[in-house]
Amino acid sequence: NEVGSGVVPATAAGRRFRDELGRLNAAVAAECEQVLLVVAGQVLVLRG
Repeated sequence: NEVGSGVVPATAAGRRFRDELGRLNAAVAAECEQVLLVVAGQVLVLRG
């Protein structure tokens, strides 16, 4: 998802959510052979 692609959240809770979600996404991606990002309907191959 694109939670970390926007502006810096105004609250500490929002920043923590963004950071924790980023760590979770990185951990999931580390277990995958293929990693894709879809932006505006376009598929970008990040790995694989």
